[in-house]
Amino acid sequence: MKIIIKELLYVFVILVVQMLFFMYFTKQGWTLKELVSSDAFIIFWRAYVVCRIFVHIIRIKYGKNKKDKKV
Repeated sequence: MKIIIKELLYVFVILVVQMLFFMYFTKQGWTLKELVSSDAFIIFWRAYVVCRIFVHIIRIKYGKNKKDKKV
């Protein structure tokens, strides 16, 4: 449960930063639809999800081995 909450907080922080970044550099009116439908937004979130999945797989795979090796 802690991992899920932690991941949701990471996602929320990244989303807020992306929204502020988008507002600052466009310097024009914007809508949430424009932000979410942009290609960069979609590519970033897909890459983020894939990287987080790999990180968790590596932690699970090699984390148990580190615990076993400690004597």
